[in-house]
Amino acid sequence: MRHELRGLPGYAGRRRHRVLPRRGNRPHALTPAGQASRKRRATPAASRISGGNIVPHHHGHSQGEARAPSQRQLRVGELIRHALAEILARGELMDDEVTRMMITVPEVRVSPDLRNATVYITPLGGGDPKPAEKAMARNARWLRGQVAHRINLKFAPDLTFRYDDRFDETAHIDALLHSPDVARDLDGPAKPGDPDDKDE
Repeated sequence: MRHELRGLPGYAGRRRHRVLPRRGNRPHALTPAGQASRKRRATPAASRISGGNIVPHHHGHSQGEARAPSQRQLRVGELIRHALAEILARGELMDDEVTRMMITVPEVRVSPDLRNATVYITPLGGGDPKPAEKAMARNARWLRGQVAHRINLKFAPDLTFRYDDRFDETAHIDALLHSPDVARDLDGPAKPGDPDDKDE
């Protein structure tokens, strides 16, 4: 009497891969699929293939790589700059030293968590910028309170004041470009008969 194999108990509906015991009593498959699976497990998850070579993939930013400010940071920085410029222009800060130096605020940079703001200042009178930094730092707490009243933020950021030296760099470059030596180099080599053309 012939019986259907599928009707017998314990018969597998599909063929199972043969396995051999490994160290630690962990079986492994003897099929190409099993070998490919082991190769995938051997490859680190945090790596990528480039030109046939495995290149480690580093998460986050590398050391020294500056992260560009977000739109929210830029917007909050501009609001703080506008508020401080308005306070200084109207003379609301009762500090004779600040009034005498005529301090301007070219830029404000805000930290990603919006808790700290670096305020770059420039005294129009020129000279040593240290007194301007000290004068503004002396009034930082009062200025922080005024900024909190003018802009809608959950937390008013701590203000740190630094001298903006970009104007000095620009003036230095402009002076170099207008110097006689650089102007002569930009005009090209001296022509015969020019005063600077000397016979060897």
